Amino acid sequence: MQASWVVVVAVAAALVGGGAWIGVAASDDGGVRRIADRVAVPSGWELEHEELTRGAGLCLQLSGFGHPCPSVTRTYSAPPTLDDAAFRGILDRSDLGLRQTGSCTPVDGAGLELTCGAEGSDERFTVRVSYTTPYSGSKDGSLRVSVTPSARPR
Repeated sequence: MQASWVVVVAVAAALVGGGAWIGVAASDDGGVRRIADRVAVPSGWELEHEELTRGAGLCLQLSGFGHPCPSVTRTYSAPPTLDDAAFRGILDRSDLGLRQTGSCTPVDGAGLELTCGAEGSDERFTVRVSYTTPYSGSKDGSLRVSVTPSARPR
């Protein structure tokens, strides 16, 4: 029986040391909604979808794979075009230290085309904001806000 525990501890140590982390999370949202609420989405941009993953016991993330918990992703309808100044305004008003990672200047071509992105993190969370041009035949663009636990617990 004691040998079984040694194997379990050894496997757990290997996972933690090999780029995986396992954490026990509370069954609430862990504060991710509060962080997502700080993203200054302009009035009139309607929330189309929210996906919340609550911490319901054991949370597993293997080197970027899996769905870390707790986390939230929100998608808002947005205008079909957005310039750099407007996107930076959203980031600045959010007061989350988000850094823009791409230009909002549309790329020629049809279909779905990501044109703006931003990311920021602190000890607990990583926040990503992206603007996407409309799908073919759609009149609206899309703003996506994602809040996930930072890559490794501190």
